[in-house]
Amino acid sequence: MRLINPHVAQLMNYLKATKIEVGLVLNFGESPEFKRLVYTNNRKSNIKNL
Repeated sequence: MRLINPHVAQLMNYLKATKIEVGLVLNFGESPEFKRLVYTNNRKSNIKNL
């Protein structure tokens, strides 16, 4: 299985909804692969401790 757009989109939604700014999508299949995503946003300071 390969990394697909819905997996990347789900991680991006998690990053947008929390104070976390860096995330990894990992695939441990026959040919391992990963994608590192960074989402910074000044409005995140308004989010309570999630």
